[in-house]
Amino acid sequence: MTWVQTYTGIPFDLKNPKPELVSIVDIAHQLAHQCRFNGACRTFYSVAQHSVIGARQLPPPFRKPFSLHDSPETYVGDWPRPMKVLMKELGILPQMNTIYNNVAGAVGIRFEVDLLNLPPEVKHMDNVMLATEKRDLMAEPQQPWVALPDPLPLVIEPWSPERAKEEFLALWYEITGEKVG
Repeated sequence: MTWVQTYTGIPFDLKNPKPELVSIVDIAHQLAHQCRFNGACRTFYSVAQHSVIGARQLPPPFRKPFSLHDSPETYVGDWPRPMKVLMKELGILPQMNTIYNNVAGAVGIRFEVDLLNLPPEVKHMDNVMLATEKRDLMAEPQQPWVALPDPLPLVIEPWSPERAKEEFLALWYEITGEKVG
């Protein structure tokens, strides 16, 4: 078995991901229930909220790619940066990236966004969000993190999964005009 069942019941095959099986409702719901940092933050804070806050900081052309930049995690879960470093050291990152990239490709085709070549503005905002999340949501680190840009002036107040899903779908409507959920 190489498929995962989504929130809406779709059997999404990780070995052969199909764009027509990608659902924005699945993405909104599942990212709203996934905690950033593998749950290591002081309180629950979802990937969906991360996506909404970051997208809303960007000019309109970059909102859609930012809102979807973590969407493959709907299907494959979150791989924290240190895990990616370890996978690289173990020599398994290329195989894992193949799976991830195939899923990202299917999501990208479905929503007409190139998730494999994100604009620098999106990558920068992801790091700004990381700096903001580190400041607002994480315990004081016992080791230094990688250098990060300045955080946002706003303070993150974590949302419930239900609110994160609603906000994600509201953002989707703002970006695309497509009302769902």
